[in-house]
Amino acid sequence: MINFRLSNISIAVLFIALLFTVGCNSNKNDSFRVMSFNIRFDNPADGLNAWPYRKEHVAQMVKFYNIDILNVQEVLHHQLLDITGMLNGYGFIGVGRDDGDTLGEYSAIIYSTQRFELLFSKTFWLSETPDTPSLGWDAACKRVCTWAIFKDRISGKTFALFNTHFDHMGKEAHKNSARLLVNRITAIADGLPVVITGDFNMIPTDSSLVPVTSNFADTYDLSPIGHYGPVGTWNGFDYSSPLTDRIDYCFVDSNKIDILRHAHIDDAFRQRFPSDHLPVFVEMRVS
Repeated sequence: MINFRLSNISIAVLFIALLFTVGCNSNKNDSFRVMSFNIRFDNPADGLNAWPYRKEHVAQMVKFYNIDILNVQEVLHHQLLDITGMLNGYGFIGVGRDDGDTLGEYSAIIYSTQRFELLFSKTFWLSETPDTPSLGWDAACKRVCTWAIFKDRISGKTFALFNTHFDHMGKEAHKNSARLLVNRITAIADGLPVVITGDFNMIPTDSSLVPVTSNFADTYDLSPIGHYGPVGTWNGFDYSSPLTDRIDYCFVDSNKIDILRHAHIDDAFRQRFPSDHLPVFVEMRVS
């Protein structure tokens, strides 16, 4: 009788332990990993830093860090095909900024089709006429934001994701692009959890970034274990100098998105970076 009761107690304890384990695993499994990466356009003048010498390293990083969503800036159409051709189970969305088709740089979203269901996507221009290919304000180049509404196949939750690249020259373009971005996000997301990534070409203290930072939280500050890696993201292919200029970001609605980890990944291959920017890595979960 005593043995029987002990066996029942043991089974009960084991069952509770299994429930706890499943619960913990479930919580872990519904997190996902986002990487924002300005991969540098394919410029033959870059010599040993040109795209043919870097592309495999970019794909290797995506595989090693098990990235679910890779948001890229400066990427040209053939570079998108290179990256997705080296990855299994990923699709991409976006358009070239010059013609709304395949010409010019993309701010593309590359995503795991096994993990996410794409519900809707579109691109708008950072300009006075955002629905057509156009140059905005005093910008040197046409600039875009590509966005998507995703449903997570694991958690069943839906969220809005935005990927952009602000101009590197125009000060008025910086101010107005930030305002336009926030206004568009508010209208498009319509209450959904929001993730924003991109190369904003501004350091955190730039006043032109305030429309974004006053409405969304910088994930750099949200990781419970603190930020990992260099402070800066711009490296200019200079392996030896300290990295202090942070111009690449991931912002979220912190009331609806939980941040688990944040890093600037400074992996190098034979003392060469895979781009002139470091990728921003964020592990997150829709609350």
